[in-house]
Amino acid sequence: MTAGEGRSADPTDPMTALTRLRNPATQRADPKTRWLLEAGLDAISASFKEPRATSDLPLRVVWPTQERVVARYREHREPRATRGVLEHRWRTMSDYYCDLFTWSLHPGQYAAHRGMAQHAAPEVVGAADLAAAARAIARAELEDVFARPLFRMKLLICVMDPVAPVFRDALARFYAAATEWWSEAYRAILAAANLELRGEIGLGTFAALMTAMEEGLALRYAARPEEFGNSIENLADSLALGAMALINGSTAEPGQTTTLAELLRNRFGGVGTHDGTGPGREGGGLPEQG
Repeated sequence: MTAGEGRSADPTDPMTALTRLRNPATQRADPKTRWLLEAGLDAISASFKEPRATSDLPLRVVWPTQERVVARYREHREPRATRGVLEHRWRTMSDYYCDLFTWSLHPGQYAAHRGMAQHAAPEVVGAADLAAAARAIARAELEDVFARPLFRMKLLICVMDPVAPVFRDALARFYAAATEWWSEAYRAILAAANLELRGEIGLGTFAALMTAMEEGLALRYAARPEEFGNSIENLADSLALGAMALINGSTAEPGQTTTLAELLRNRFGGVGTHDGTGPGREGGGLPEQG
């Protein structure tokens, strides 16, 4: 049976991910193949939460052994399964890891992320306390980031040299999808608040900035959690504050034409020295860009 045989190319169907594995060593594409890949992701996720006896960075991905994958498979699927169920599909663990990497980037793996984007607008629009709603969304997003292998897999892809086309394409699909989901959420939130993005800030750019801020803070926390008091709550506070600051600076009431550059120039117009030099001089603001 070949990968994807008899199935439509539906990106929402996890089984079609098997058509993207691109690994000629994969011997069988069937439900058990999918379950074994899910067992591997489950093992990786569990390893993130295990106490560490060394000072290894928490970004490290612990690839599951054959025994661990089969143990997870037994636990969730077939209690009497042997190693043969895995060996029947991959001749070596290297072949399995290749497929596991690609499987981790399939759209089916970030369904929860999409769900958060779909529920964000109703939560914010109906909230009595905007700051509290922003903090709750930030907390849920960050918990999802750290609970799943996707974030760490994306980081591993970014440091590859060169990046394999199949991984680069998968990563591009993720960011394009995330930008689309969150753009719709932000559009609804701003419309409910009777606000518009300033002319030079497109909705896609705004969504990309939000995503970059979230992932940047997540990376910083993963590498040095003590900077945030080892608390996801503190990290969520930082993300919520950043999101509110970005919204505040990037939006205006309908009909206002002040650009972000003009807003900044006006804000800094009164800051500087009193001797006629610096941003506080007459005519004030930041120097014009040539």
